Amino acid sequence: QCVPDGHSCHNKESGELIPCCSSEHTCVRLQLLGSARCITTDPPTNLPSISPSSQPSSDPTESLSGSPSSIPSLQPTSPPTVSASPSFAPTAIHSARPSSEPTQCTPDGHSCSNEENGRLVPCCSTMHACVVLPGIGSARCITTEPPTASPSSLPSLSVSMEPSMLPSASPTGFPSSVSMEPSMLPSASPTGFPSSVPSSPQPSAEPSASPTITCVHCSNDPSTPMALHNRTCDEWRLTEHKCREQSPHWKKNKSCKRSCYWAGHPYDSDICCAN
Repeated sequence: QCVPDGHSCHNKESGELIPCCSSEHTCVRLQLLGSARCITTDPPTNLPSISPSSQPSSDPTESLSGSPSSIPSLQPTSPPTVSASPSFAPTAIHSARPSSEPTQCTPDGHSCSNEENGRLVPCCSTMHACVVLPGIGSARCITTEPPTASPSSLPSLSVSMEPSMLPSASPTGFPSSVSMEPSMLPSASPTGFPSSVPSSPQPSAEPSASPTITCVHCSNDPSTPMALHNRTCDEWRLTEHKCREQSPHWKKNKSCKRSCYWAGHPYDSDICCAN
């Protein structure tokens, strides 16, 4: 003869209210539902509940919440406000209607040069400035903060005008342009092939510790099957494999001798020139 918590405590046949089983609940008529339910009689807490209630409240709250709700309302609460200056970040949800006037500022990292009149459009963020980049030939909104002590994780948008003070930890993927002057210090290890020009126009004052080894011009003739298929030693992808294998036919004719030498598989003690 009692009603569990949260259930209807209204007898539809007699219209009487059935008492709740728990002493912390009471049978209350709910106008929105048109019935009565067993609900708690405890005073409301200052903090929101972990999960939303199953039914909306009959009256709105007296004070505004500190953070917006995760689900947008079906209708706007009030007319939109007009700010004196644009915001620095876009809204999470795009507006249903386009703005009456275009934005008069440039987002970070974008071009801030007006191609029609040549003027510079100001940046939206106060931490950025519209700067003309000589390497790109246009202006972009870039940060105005001082440079950091450590390098960034991503490369810069444009080429720097001056080299870095410290060498990079690893070599670049492609060689730099040829220097017009030799380096002041010798390399840590010798190069794989001799240079095309002498290091100095004058002979050295002291003799070298070991005699100079001169290279010889080695032939680079393909094998007979390669010649029949118009294959060259420099372009065929299996040349290095054949050099490593050194079959009796290749070893007898010294096929692709220069390519095999530079691949690390010489036939004899000859030092082949690079070309």
